Amino acid sequence: MKILFNKDYPQSGEILEIIGFTDADINLVKLLPYLRTSSREIYNIIGKTNYEICEAVFENGGSEGEENTELYELVRYAIALDAFRKYAPLNDLQFTNEGRLFRRDEHQVAAFQWQIDNSNDSMERRYYESVDEIINFIMDSEELEPSDYMTAFDGLYVPNLKAFQKYVNINDSHLLYFKLAPSLRLCEQREIINRMGAKFADYKAMKDSYLFGLVQNCCVYFAIADGIQKFSVQLFPEGLMK
Repeated sequence: MKILFNKDYPQSGEILEIIGFTDADINLVKLLPYLRTSSREIYNIIGKTNYEICEAVFENGGSEGEENTELYELVRYAIALDAFRKYAPLNDLQFTNEGRLFRRDEHQVAAFQWQIDNSNDSMERRYYESVDEIINFIMDSEELEPSDYMTAFDGLYVPNLKAFQKYVNINDSHLLYFKLAPSLRLCEQREIINRMGAKFADYKAMKDSYLFGLVQNCCVYFAIADGIQKFSVQLFPEGLMK
């Protein structure tokens, strides 16, 4: 797996060009560890085939077709934003012989902690939204193929986002559905199979039955309750947490 950024010109302002709100003099070398981690996360979500399409666009200067180029741009934005949001908190402090000091000079005043927290939350939420945009783009495409990550839960009682949102609206977030899908499976294994016993597969095949809907409802609320304990609140719709 290659990172989709030009390491040969680390001071080219590439990160500013992609995400639009950083200083132009941020050296790409400082972000490289975070870019690698973020690239791996996106790779695991979109799959090897789709990531290799992005690599081809990067290497060939955008001559791989309009749809592939748009996928590449969406992926680069998400990776750059995730890398920067993880790098930024460490850059707020200076690590000196006298310990950690807050950066401040006569021309620039350091932000208050509540402003930093709000900025961190906003970047995190925007990152999740950008990943959702990638997933939607792939799933809506007639040429791109959904990854194994996107099709791993087809056999569940709640096999997709549409079925999930019959019970709880999660703002059409495929990413949140995929994050909660292991909890949906856990509910089936821990709560449903124990009660249905040997008839579990038979009941699962009765998709138009009242019981099927009850099981779906149970799984959805179990997954929400489980997910809230495991994931960042920024992943969830704001209204859901009130």
